[in-house]
Amino acid sequence: MEMDRNIIEQAYAFFHQKLKVYEHSPSERERDHIEDVIARYADVMSASLFAELSRGNQSFLHEHTTFRQDLNYAVETMAKWLQVRIRPARPEDADFLARCIMAGMHFYDFEEELSADNAAILENLTSCEKRPDTLYSFSRTRVAEIDGKAAGALLSYPGNLYKDLRESTFQEYWPRFFTQFADDDPETDPGEYYLDSLAVLPEYRGRGIGRALLKDGIRIGLDLGYKQIALVADADMPHLIRLYESAGFVPADRRHAFGIDFQRMIYSA
Repeated sequence: MEMDRNIIEQAYAFFHQKLKVYEHSPSERERDHIEDVIARYADVMSASLFAELSRGNQSFLHEHTTFRQDLNYAVETMAKWLQVRIRPARPEDADFLARCIMAGMHFYDFEEELSADNAAILENLTSCEKRPDTLYSFSRTRVAEIDGKAAGALLSYPGNLYKDLRESTFQEYWPRFFTQFADDDPETDPGEYYLDSLAVLPEYRGRGIGRALLKDGIRIGLDLGYKQIALVADADMPHLIRLYESAGFVPADRRHAFGIDFQRMIYSA
């Protein structure tokens, strides 16, 4: 489950401050008090965050003999999670970006073996991503990195570009799909900034990366002067809708595209 970055930041700040005092305190009584405070905090903190940090060890942060090791691990791990760098995508990211688009469209989820049909889609998407003039282009994508490794990506662009870019891209790369879904509802409208496809690699989920990419996309839209930021979420995936709501989006109308009913969501400045 994608975790609110604010939750990680709050826990990191609390743990980091207590660790510094614990490491430098000459008082055994004070260190015992810190162990008790941290253990009680662990009991009421986000269950998802505790599960990620504890790795199944229910005594994590509760045992005196391993407390310092546990607290050090928690602080170092959350510090790494928070070191998310978001940069513009590059043509050499094309294969990764294509896989992110496919994951965002629920064609597959990174770890699955590609079917022959999906392998063909991936090949076309990768070619498409290398160009600056397509709908699914590196030029419209931002990549989140942790320790220099790509962890997720978000495709976004002004809504007024959607119709023409969709038509030209699909007619060139997927003409059958263009005909098949010609009567689809538009995913976005002119006059708004659209967050198209968001995906995070499975091993990096639960670290606030998706939320960081969302905030970055919102910032770009606002910086460009848009007052409305839009996205769509599969109506049958309430966990995604909750994630977007936590980032400030509110449900609007429904849209039907690619055979899926989408919940359209709006962020208003």
